[in-house]
Amino acid sequence: MASILRSVMMLALLFHAVVTEAEAQTRLEVVAWNIESSDSNADSVAERIRALDGVDLWGLSDVDPADQPTLQRGAGIGEGAFFHGVIGQTGGNARLLIIYDVIRFDLIELQELNELNDRSLSHRSPLVARFLDRESGREFLFMVNHLARVNAVLRLEQAFRLKKWAAEQTLPVVAVGDYNFDWNVKNGEANHDLGYDLLTDDGAFEWVRPDSLVATQCSVNFSGLPDCRFDSVLDFVFVSGLAKHWPATSEILVRSGDFPDDSLSSDHRPVKASFQIPLVAVDLKSDLLARLVALEAEIAALRRTAEQLP
Repeated sequence: MASILRSVMMLALLFHAVVTEAEAQTRLEVVAWNIESSDSNADSVAERIRALDGVDLWGLSDVDPADQPTLQRGAGIGEGAFFHGVIGQTGGNARLLIIYDVIRFDLIELQELNELNDRSLSHRSPLVARFLDRESGREFLFMVNHLARVNAVLRLEQAFRLKKWAAEQTLPVVAVGDYNFDWNVKNGEANHDLGYDLLTDDGAFEWVRPDSLVATQCSVNFSGLPDCRFDSVLDFVFVSGLAKHWPATSEILVRSGDFPDDSLSSDHRPVKASFQIPLVAVDLKSDLLARLVALEAEIAALRRTAEQLP
């Protein structure tokens, strides 16, 4: 009971605190892109990356490890920063890659979550980087995923495991990638893959949804003809934990002639998201929310104890 009273008193103090810089925040821009290394040209993809100015973090999927240096150079040209990449070990020649600004971010830890993959590790295990953002003073997790396409059962298992994983995290999470959820552009609320519902169940993840939806993939069939049957979104940016409270917008990046004529580039479109991250020193809202979560858990435990009394 004493700890609950202390928490209530602290919340009251926080509500009455005067913080002159309460609006101070920093901008974070991320891009998710399935670059389809097997069917694209690395130099062409790197040129597209170079043309997208101001991106701090890249979450790329279907990356041939041999293309990593080319892609890193593309991310750094014209940015006034040095970009480094970390690549996953699963997925053969179609792996997951995170490229980040080493001046802004300190990579504290890198994990490849093989426990969320199939037993054979033939698919791509989620790649998770724990960063310290020197601009905001905040630590967060940046995750890249590419869920199974053909194996629908595995895709649903992956989505469910990701949801459980998110519930165990204490840091903000930004999760990007090709999720293969087939969110229909016209009526996605009623027409999408069950994996989306499993991932977002109980608010574990929230989609940073673009204001305007267009298809994010258009392939070429075995006859060399355009195959754009699926008018749907496959590529997403999700947030979990305190990252759900960061103001954010996203956009599916459309370039003239990208579908289906650009044979040198990927048959997926990049998805860009912009976040406003409150500085740690003035992040009253996040502090309050975190304390409220802890207080609610303590009250619930106290209630259960009281109900068990004779």
